[in-house]
Amino acid sequence: MNEIVRKEGFPSVACYRNLPMNERLEVYEAFKASKYRIMICTDLLGRGIDVEKINVVINFDMPTDADQYLHRVGRAGRFGTKGLTISFISNQEDT
Repeated sequence: MNEIVRKEGFPSVACYRNLPMNERLEVYEAFKASKYRIMICTDLLGRGIDVEKINVVINFDMPTDADQYLHRVGRAGRFGTKGLTISFISNQEDT
């Protein structure tokens, strides 16, 4: 997904479980410093991040737990900014 976003000219970065911890921290710090405006990630960062100016959260997979969903969508529109959440919901027939 990150390759598609970057190919279209958007400043994005990916963060995922198999990324070594030191690289995850570098990605997080760069994102927090606004070097990237888009982060493509797994549920790895669904909780516990404190980054201002996250305006859009896109769920490509819906969490099965309501609290997890609230933590994800709660990243958008914090600190007095407006936010948007887009969730894609599908089933096996849609693929």
